[in-house]
Amino acid sequence: MKDERKALKAKRERLRRKLQRHFSIPVMERDYAEVERIVDQLDEVRQRLYELEVAKHKHPAETAQRVAEQRHAEAVASHIG
Repeated sequence: MKDERKALKAKRERLRRKLQRHFSIPVMERDYAEVERIVDQLDEVRQRLYELEVAKHKHPAETAQRVAEQRHAEAVASHIG
């Protein structure tokens, strides 16, 4: 879990730098579809980091149940979309 957290924090920083670079270029040259992708990825990373933080403080059985429910919801969403 510690390695995952470290990797996620590094990814979060890379995504933040990408956004900073994007907003440093002239408005007419910006690719807003790319910005949406970056923001979506950043949201996912932040959510996962939050879940890892919460998981540290929860009972292991509650955490396992939550993870199972989330993975199921993601699997259903990926088949729909």
